[in-house]
Order: sequence, then structure tokens, then C-alpha cells
Amino acid sequence: MKKKLIILAMCAALVLSVAACSAKEEPKKDNTTPPAAQDSAEEEEKLPEEPPKPEEEDKTEAQGVAYENKELGFKTMLPPVMENSMETETTTQEYNGETITTLTFYYVGEADKYNVLSLDFMSPAAWEAIQAEGGPHGTYLEVSTEEQVVLMNGLQANPAKDGSADAEKIDQFQNERSIMIENFAFIAAEK
Repeated sequence: MKKKLIILAMCAALVLSVAACSAKEEPKKDNTTPPAAQDSAEEEEKLPEEPPKPEEEDKTEAQGVAYENKELGFKTMLPPVMENSMETETTTQEYNGETITTLTFYYVGEADKYNVLSLDFMSPAAWEAIQAEGGPHGTYLEVSTEEQVVLMNGLQANPAKDGSADAEKIDQFQNERSIMIENFAFIAAEK
């Protein structure tokens, strides 16, 4: 469902970008008077090139902000909205004799600091125990070569005040957080 929304949003952005590009070129054609042969040749060359430009811009925008955590041994990309607006916190808890390390991502907004996502790092034994309970759990991301399972836990609802700038930014984060899943990879942890 989220991927469909992202694809729909990218298609809408592409249509708007193409429309904006077309609107910008109209005055150029009216204001300049190049020879007709050159004008039509240039238009033929530009038309195939113009649609990919918005896609390239969307890809650049969708690339987000590089994030690397050497202590936990992973890297990923964060939605662009997190640039200069992020804090993290690492906590640990014991569960069935196993340690679970949680990395919480906060969006620092105008009104407050909001927990927008967390990653849980645990052993396969802890993961099996969580699954055996049958309750809700995060989205399984990956297991490392050191046998460490990672789960991603997102928001149930937007914690910011409806209609606020913070609520819009958190919604944007939610709509773009798949970039974190797609780019998640383990690296050598520093101990």
C-alpha cells in the first residue's frame, strides 16, 4: 500500500514537473525568433530529454540523507525531511535473557521532538521468542553475519497537532520512510 502511494506521488510529481516545464518553454518560443528549421530540430531533441529530468530530480530527492551508525554497525538513507531535524537515542532492555538494543529516531520540529521510528537490534533467539508470543512486532529488515536481527517500528498515528507544520513533516517522513528499508545494510560495527 505504501509503495503504491509513493509511486502515485512520484507520478503526480512527474506530471506537474512536465506541465511546469512546458509552461516555462511557451514564453521562450514566443519571445525568441530562431529560424524555423532550428526551432523544430531543437524541440525534437528536447522533448525526449525533458520527461527524464523530473524523474532524475525525484531520484535525487528520494535519495535522502545518508545515515551511518558505526556503534550498531549499519547504514541507510533517511527521508530528506530528517536533514538538520533529527536526533537519535540508543537504549537497551532485557527480554527473556536476551538484550535488545533500540535506536529511536526523533523528528525535532517547531513545537516539540517526536518519536517517528525505532530500530530494534536483537539475537535470533530473542526474535524467535517475540514471534512465539504472537503479538504485534516491527517489520523484519535483515539479519547480519553476526546473527543480529533488526526490526523497524513505525508510528501508529501522527503525534503532532493536526494541520501543523510538524504534522506535515512527520507525514512526509512516513510517506518516504521506505527509503530506509530499501537502503538498509550492515557494516562492520565498532566495538
